[in-house]
Amino acid sequence: MVFGGNMRRMTIAGVLALGLSSGLQANEPYAVTPDGTTEMVFAMPTAEASIDIANTCRQRGLAVEAHTRTSVTCARKSWHDVADELGLETADKADSEIRLRFFLRQEGKVSIARASGTRTVIVFDIDPVTGAGFHDAMMDFMLAAGGAYPVGTRFPNHASMGFAGRIATVDDVSGFQVVELTPGSMAERAGLMKDDLVTRIAGKPIVDFGDVRDALEGVAGGKDYEILVKRGGEERRVRMQTEFRAAISE
Repeated sequence: MVFGGNMRRMTIAGVLALGLSSGLQANEPYAVTPDGTTEMVFAMPTAEASIDIANTCRQRGLAVEAHTRTSVTCARKSWHDVADELGLETADKADSEIRLRFFLRQEGKVSIARASGTRTVIVFDIDPVTGAGFHDAMMDFMLAAGGAYPVGTRFPNHASMGFAGRIATVDDVSGFQVVELTPGSMAERAGLMKDDLVTRIAGKPIVDFGDVRDALEGVAGGKDYEILVKRGGEERRVRMQTEFRAAISE
């Protein structure tokens, strides 16, 4: 997962059986595309991109119901299983079927894939699946399938610490471990180092990626915030200025 810079190799996708992040009861989306849609760019023709998306569905335990050069429909019988894995809250007890649909169009040498979802209850009721959490999960899904954020995508709702990281446990303490620092980022300027373990962000304990995203959404409106960092068995408090990931420019 990257909170700052342009590194793409570490995303939330791949964490759970569906390859989607947990804890995404987000109020605001992480990646905001220019027109607000849930879509990504694939540097290949639509026929190839649709194959990658279909394969990602299979890898995440979804059945591919339909697959053409310009669309992919994936399904799973249990809405509750999918909701749990997407990190989406569901108050009703009725189970249902979830369908994820990806529509692709060619624009020059690249393809644009747009995602949507529906759930069906007892065949008759079909409801769209929406919200910031679903948007984030689908964007992560398409990143895992080889997509990239469209030019102009902004990240205005979550502070950026400026490093790629992973959830890890060190000496029975969970946190967000630094894997790679973004040059010139807030994390680098604050003295963070590779393998440092961020155990708290603004007082919030970090157990999974959802905790990281929720905490960084919570501090986005302020000027600064404090993180607790564990290094070599010692903990220290670090004050971070609130900065944001740069918009996608290419």
